[in-house]
Amino acid sequence: MTRRTIQRTRRRATTPSDDGDRGLAAAIVHSIAQKYGEGAAQVFDERDEIQGAITGYISTGCFAIDRIIQRPGIPLGRLTTIVGEEGSGKSTMAAHIMAEVQRMGGLVVLADAENAFDPDRAPALGVDASQVVWLRSTNLQETINEIIDVIGLIREEAANIPVAIIWDSISQTPPKEELDDPFGTPHMALHSRYVSAAMRRLVPLIASTQVALVFVNQYREDIGKMGFGPKKTMLAARAIRFASTVIFELTKIGKVGDSKAPDGIEVKVYTYKNKVGKPFRTAIVDLLFGGNPGEPAGWDNAGALLKAAVEADIVQKGASGYFKYTAWDGSFRKAKFGDVLAAHPEILDRLSAMELPEEEEPDDEIADLVGDAEADDA
Repeated sequence: MTRRTIQRTRRRATTPSDDGDRGLAAAIVHSIAQKYGEGAAQVFDERDEIQGAITGYISTGCFAIDRIIQRPGIPLGRLTTIVGEEGSGKSTMAAHIMAEVQRMGGLVVLADAENAFDPDRAPALGVDASQVVWLRSTNLQETINEIIDVIGLIREEAANIPVAIIWDSISQTPPKEELDDPFGTPHMALHSRYVSAAMRRLVPLIASTQVALVFVNQYREDIGKMGFGPKKTMLAARAIRFASTVIFELTKIGKVGDSKAPDGIEVKVYTYKNKVGKPFRTAIVDLLFGGNPGEPAGWDNAGALLKAAVEADIVQKGASGYFKYTAWDGSFRKAKFGDVLAAHPEILDRLSAMELPEEEEPDDEIADLVGDAEADDA
């Protein structure tokens, strides 16, 4: 018998069968459960019974953004972070997630440190402000403890509804020491240390719930950075970056309508991190200001769908701002596309079935923005 034949024989002899795998796995699960308690170990046979498995998704309210996640939205039981500069649509994106949760029959909990949520504008974004639970804590430690208490109550009540806990924004919530000490007292990296410790408690807590934890974060100027590259960072960047399942970076790249009196802004939404799909995907979406009764506000979802349909050659763009769909009688303008979609839902089905084009180069600019955790509070 040759050496190669002996090696094949040994490989066959040491390769366990499926039944053997299952028997050994069951034995390990049983042994660990006896020693450490029921549920200490599990096998991914019954996904619904696995502690920590993603149980569902919440739409972002925009087809183009959901499409770059490659899921129906942000995952339940996970942390999602929205980061960007001022006026880039972070709070509006959070409000759209709130509206989608309520549309699903779920609950919204909001920690609004910036007072960015406007109850009067909420209906234009689809949010019922009267059904939002507001956490009115004044400092970082209180907010973290209140969120932990809310998650604990949800776990205790075994709530079978989706819950979104929005923190807007984590970077603007001051530590208690900053409020109690004389104004101007330095607290080197105190904020970041508290947030880092909170991540180690919050992420495991939400893993077995239908809670989507959403952090809104901001860019800050990194005054200690010299040389080339962006001189900005975000608070507790390392801790939040590691703990997040999805990270959106929002960048304002233009205006919609008249440049002197615009109706909105054009926003680039970039998935810097995505553990439920492929990262480094970009969507360009219009964000409309609204304001007056009947005016559209928030993401221009119909516009995003129309753009995707044109790029996929499902809808043809003609001259003078008119569009053509083969099953629609006559041409139409952009504002009419909502009626076309209502009459022809197959457009959305065809778009959903299509894969995203590959990005030519991943935009890793955010990798230069995280900085050191010790310098985040500079």
